[in-house]
Amino acid sequence: MRHPVPETRAEAVSEQGRLRLSCRDTLSSWTRNVRVPSEDQSPVIVLVDEEPTIRQATARHLREASFQVVEAADSDEALKHLETSSTVHALVTDAHLPGTIDGHELAGLARRRWPDLAVVMMSGHSDATSGPVPPGAEFVAKPYLTTHLVPTLNRLLGRGA
Repeated sequence: MRHPVPETRAEAVSEQGRLRLSCRDTLSSWTRNVRVPSEDQSPVIVLVDEEPTIRQATARHLREASFQVVEAADSDEALKHLETSSTVHALVTDAHLPGTIDGHELAGLARRRWPDLAVVMMSGHSDATSGPVPPGAEFVAKPYLTTHLVPTLNRLLGRGA
């Protein structure tokens, strides 16, 4: 479906459960593929945080918003879930994690290996140690998880509130 607008072209194509959005104008061009769950399927989120109380509270919050949640305590466990499941729709990871790689590297690797995977990084730190967010990923500060995480995931997944 194409909707011409002066100097802009937007296109949305649904292909076997995937949504491809592209927008082109005279200044920039971007294309994004997103894993889209079927209407009767709850999106599956891999949630990674080494702090059990934060991970459990965040998982509960996501489940209350009708997400399925797979919990991981480190980057190695998260990668195992991502590599063995084709039903994961999003990764939510803390920026600072134990494991072979940290949360920054995990988010970047996930975006490169699975470009259609929605990725959200979270951190309680707002200094330089929080590092850059990989292209195509989003960032939510931990103090705002309860108000910003679900809307961010819904937007990334093309899901109604």
